[in-house]
Amino acid sequence: MHRLTSEEREIRRSRNIPPARWWPFAAIVLATVLTALDAPMLHRCAGSLADAPGRVGGLIRLALAYPCSPALVRGSWIERALLAALWLPVPFAVANLLWLRRNEAYWDRIRQREKERRAEKKAQKHT
Repeated sequence: MHRLTSEEREIRRSRNIPPARWWPFAAIVLATVLTALDAPMLHRCAGSLADAPGRVGGLIRLALAYPCSPALVRGSWIERALLAALWLPVPFAVANLLWLRRNEAYWDRIRQREKERRAEKKAQKHT
């Protein structure tokens, strides 16, 4: 068994995504579910389409939750605050998705470089 280099240890420690990066996604899922439970709002927005029964109806309501969310606003400041809170996590989620792609590409490059170093060491050992 070979000992890990400091770079290999760093790779193994850093490959997980910190939980703070996932909060927007949890907030979006929670907001979608809570908005989908507001049947009058969905009925104002989508009409009888939102009244479909069973699992299909549930999926339709979940799919319509965000697009129909402006139907929540009927003049009250509380409804406007609710709409703002509903859409607030979306830019954070997009930013975190972009970060996730950059992070994954970075660690892929590091892993590839480390793999090449190990192959060079192994080739030098056998010659």
